[in-house]
Formats: sequence, structure tokens, C-alpha cells
Amino acid sequence: MLFTKCTSHFKSASYRKKINAKDILKALTLIMFITLSGSSFANVAIWAPFGGAEKNNGVFVFPSSANSWAGYSNTNESIFPLSFPEGGVIIFSASSDSAVDVRFRLEWQSHPDVDPSYNTSSVTVNGAPESIYSIAIPSQGNNTFSSFILYLDDREVPVVINNVQIIANSNQSGCDSSPQSNGVIKVEAECFSAQDGVQVETTTDTGGGQNVGYVDAFDSMTYVVDVPSTSNYLLSYRIASQAGSDPGFRVFIDNTYSDLFSVPSTGGFQSWQTLQGRVVSLNSGVHVIRFDAASEEMNLNWFSFTPTSSAADEAPQNGNNIDVDGEPVDSTKWFHQTLLPNGDSWWNNEIQHYTNRVENSYVSNGTLKIVARKETFIDQGVTKQYTSARLNSKFAFKYGVVEFRAKMPVGGGTWPAVWMLGKSSSGRGTYWETEGFGTTGWPAVGEIDILEHWGDNQNWAQSAMHTTSSYGNTQNKGSRYISDISSEFHTYSMDWNADRIIFEIDGTEHYRYNPSDKNADTWPYDSEFFFLLNVAIEPSIVGGFTESAMEVDYIRVYQSDDLIWSDEFNIEPQVNQLSWDLDENGLADALTDGLLLLRHAFGLRGSSLFEGAVSINSPLTTGEIESNIDLVYDVADIDNNGNVDALSDGLVVLRYLFGLRGASLIDGVVAIDAMRTDADDIEAYIESLMPDL
Repeated sequence: MLFTKCTSHFKSASYRKKINAKDILKALTLIMFITLSGSSFANVAIWAPFGGAEKNNGVFVFPSSANSWAGYSNTNESIFPLSFPEGGVIIFSASSDSAVDVRFRLEWQSHPDVDPSYNTSSVTVNGAPESIYSIAIPSQGNNTFSSFILYLDDREVPVVINNVQIIANSNQSGCDSSPQSNGVIKVEAECFSAQDGVQVETTTDTGGGQNVGYVDAFDSMTYVVDVPSTSNYLLSYRIASQAGSDPGFRVFIDNTYSDLFSVPSTGGFQSWQTLQGRVVSLNSGVHVIRFDAASEEMNLNWFSFTPTSSAADEAPQNGNNIDVDGEPVDSTKWFHQTLLPNGDSWWNNEIQHYTNRVENSYVSNGTLKIVARKETFIDQGVTKQYTSARLNSKFAFKYGVVEFRAKMPVGGGTWPAVWMLGKSSSGRGTYWETEGFGTTGWPAVGEIDILEHWGDNQNWAQSAMHTTSSYGNTQNKGSRYISDISSEFHTYSMDWNADRIIFEIDGTEHYRYNPSDKNADTWPYDSEFFFLLNVAIEPSIVGGFTESAMEVDYIRVYQSDDLIWSDEFNIEPQVNQLSWDLDENGLADALTDGLLLLRHAFGLRGSSLFEGAVSINSPLTTGEIESNIDLVYDVADIDNNGNVDALSDGLVVLRYLFGLRGASLIDGVVAIDAMRTDADDIEAYIESLMPDL
């Protein structure tokens, strides 16, 4: 990528240009235009109620007194006539404190000349934070429409609806997503039905076609995909990034949050890798797929759906609809190994089911938790009384230094481990076996146990090697007593090269493997290996055990002092102190934080509030930023007149962040009933809430 879109300059935390009075006037004029006009799209509907329906400042209500046929008709004639020979999509933002179903109708002309017509399916809006919703329109052949109507199916439920766009699918060359002979549905990234902020460029590798690039946080692409067969499908993504991008893209299927994948550093914006995401269940028919950028500087060439017999993965959750406060692990880095290897159980007499549920593996507060639980669970036709998780890395490497920080679970019969197997392991159901690399059985494939801990032998940490020459109760092992192994984090490391493997805890070596005769029996460690993280349950599990977790702060791999792979488990950002730094990028900026406060004081919400006003370095979601704005409202009455006003309090904060002081700060913006009117007092008050640097 050779340049950044101009909007990024306004979002960047590094924007530090000194601004003169004329610049300020231009900026304020631009801000007021953006604030008062909001987004402008040629294909956005403008609604007029009929039949007793009500609409007031963007709030739609279907009153109990209204006629059964009441609704809202579009009065923006510029969008007509509408035609959908390849199908299309309706996209809108909405919020509601209670569930309400929204649907649309297309008609040839207004009543009574309505046919041919088409009624869309309904979508349920339910949630106070404004969210994006979409409804697919299948092909309408040669029909055209000049009437567009919105209906609510639930009476007396207020709902805010903004920016309703109706878009026909493209019939451009290269956009045929019909299934291939093997059933794979491949969608080129440039074949979106709608986009916000991204650009299309030529892909430089052979046969690459085009790709979506110049991606900033909050950009999006929407696709309409016709799935011919009901099945489970594995999501895959062809991506590129100069320096990596985390958390990457959020993927929504029919308005349901379905996947989250970060983009690793591929070495360039035209250096491509294919990542595998989650397994999702899809019914036959038309589906709307939306990619929301949660970070910047990443390119997408295509994505695909591959039919699979694997079970559907747990979808990402926001923590409100699940019984643990956390996010699923990054599906581009980790694979849940759940398949029972011998049909009804695991090796080593383990008695748990490994699941792909968030209840057994999740990320919260900057750490990974793998949780073993006492519960009755049925999977693959087998009932077990314990559950846990077993993660395989989708990354494999040969030689390097591994480092991680972890705390062990407690309870006799628990058996946590961070370990490695050769990539060619034929172990049934491992990630690399499912990818076709499973050619070598155990122990010939080699095993490296970086850390094992047994609850039956509390506080002893062990490292071990399993090879054809010694395996099972191997002779090749070393251990160390750690008195607080389950209550405090400790740093574990492995240094692996062609000559030896060294294990350390907190910088102190406790075992070194260096056989004098290195052959296939003693040294299968000359090929790529991958990580496994799990907590097993042994038959000796103590009575009264309910649950316990292995907690991992981070895991990193270095080669020649260069970090080549890691998971920092930092999905959830931490809440900042109360300050004007609303997006928590570490600075209070005029064209981000100041603009957010001013827009909010003017009453803007949703995309109209956030568009172009969030730093690219912000770690927060829009919902978390809005929560910060709500909190700062308690102290945002700058002139102390009892109200937070856009053209007094909001504007004076904006001026302060632009660098104005003294009379230039307060001239014309202090309310006539203000109790705090002196420029020095106002400066001191605003300064008291500046973020700590």
C-alpha cells in the first residue's frame, strides 16, 4: 500500500499540525457540516408515514391506533426505478430497547398499481446500541419497482432507523460465486454489493485479479451469496498485510456475528496467505455476508465456504449472551480438537470431552482461560461427566525460542499441558491431520512437553521428550518445584535448535535434551512442530471438583531474536480513567475526541456519531466509546449552567483541544446563565480531565 486515505489523517492520533485561525474556522465549518448533515448517500430512502404510523426525529412507531396496513413510504424519487436482475440487499442501522421486526416491500408503482411486487423477510432489531442490519433480495428477473415501503410488525415499540440503503448486486465480470466442482463457494473481495471506505486495486500475483485494500477501522464490505445446499461450511480468507492487523475483520452472516479473524504480517500488501476461520452452519438460500474492519492496514483477495463434516464452531459473543465473561479464541490462530481419537474416549485414560464451546476456552482481561468443568455433556454419541478444551495452533515452525506466562489449575486429577507435536502427526482430529499432513504416527513423529503439571503432584512442573527411543514413562525429562504455580504467573521457555533443546522456568534451566547420537529414534526434531494447549481430566479426579482453569498471559515464538508468531490474548480493552480521551488512544485530540463529544451533544448516534472521528489507534469498540461519552457527560458541563450544550460545552472543549486559550477559547460560547465564565477557570477545569501521558 502506497498511501492512506485522507480520512485517516483526521483519525490519526499522530495529527499534530499547528493550526492558525483560518484553519480553525475551516475545520469548525467542516465539523458543523458533518455534524448537522450526517452521511449522504444517493440511494438512501427518505420515509413518510401513512395509515397512522408515526415518525419523529428518526424514531419509528407503529401505534396501537394505526391501521393494520400502516407503514412508511420512500419519498426519495431519485432512487427509482429499482431493478434486481442479480438480486440485491437492503442495509440499514437501527436500535431499540425491545425487540421489533422490520421488513420492506417493493412495488411496481404506488397503490393501487402495485404488481409485480416483492415482500422481504423480517429482521429483528433488539439492542440499544445502534447496529447494522441487512436483508437479502433474491433475483427479481426483469421486474422494475418505483415504490419502496417499510413496515414494523410490532405495535408500540419505538425503533430508531437510519440510512436505509437499497443496492442491486453487481453483474461485473469475475463475480460468479457459483459452487466449484468440489462444492467450494469462492467470493472475490471486489464483488461486494455495498462498501464503506475501502478501495479496489489490482492484485499483483498471477491470477489474483483484484483485491479490497486501503482498509481503515470501521470500513465495511457487504456481499450477497447464494448457498445451494444446507451444510456446515469452513470459512477461509486470502489476506495480506505489511505489519499485521489485530483484531482484524468481524464477519456477520445474516446479521449474526459469526467470525473474528486477525491478519498476521505477511511481509507486504501483495504477499498473500490463506487463513482458516470458523465452521458455520448455513441453510440453502441467499445470505448476506458483511465484513466490518475492527482495525486497519489489511487487504482481502477473496473468501470462501468449504463444505465440511466438522461440527459448527462457537460463534464470537459479546459476553452478554453466554455464561462466561469472555470472547472465543482467535480462530485464525487456534483450532479446537474435539474428535474422540478411538471412537469413544481419549488416550491416557482421560475422561473428559474436549469442546469448542466458549465455556471451556475463552479470552478475557488479557489472558486465555482453558477451563475444565464438572458437567454432563453428550458429544459424538458419548456421554461424559467432564468437559475441557484442547487447542491446536494453526502455526508450525522449526527451531526457535518459545516463551509463555501461565498459571496452572488446581485439583487432584487435573493434568494441564503446553506441548508440541510434529506437524506430520497422524493423530486423529488434530488440525494438521485434517489439513492432509498426517503421515507419521506417535512416538516417531516426536513430542515436546514444554510444561506439564499434575494436580496429584501439586506444584511440580515437568518438561519431557517422547521419541521412539523413550516414550510414555520417558527417561528424558526434568522437573522443578514451584510453590505458587497455581496462584502466580511464571515464565516458561524452550530454546530449540539443531543441536539441543533447553527448558527454563523464570530464567532458570531445569532440563536440557542433547542426545549424543542424533538419529530418527532419538531426534525427530528436525521438522516443523505445532502447539497443543489443554487441561485433561484423569480418573483420579478428586470428589467435589467443579471447575479450574489454566490461564495463559501470552505465548510467543522467536527466531534470531525476531518475533515470528504470538498470541497476546488481548481481545478485551481495559477501561481508561475518566478523561477527554474518549477513544482511549492515549491522547485527547480535537478531530477525534472533541468531535465525538460535539456530535453526541448535537444528538447524533450510531454511524453518524463515529464516522471519521475515531483514532485508528483506538483499542475500543464503538459501544465502549459511547459508554465513555456517557460517563464524561457527568463532568462535561464546562460552563456550569446545569446542561451539557453542543454550542457551549461541546464547542469550548473542541476549541481547547485545537489549542485556543484565553478570550479565543470562550468568546461567544459561554451560556448566558453560566456559573463558570472566567477563561482561566474554564481552562483549569478542562485541563483537570486531560489524560495522563
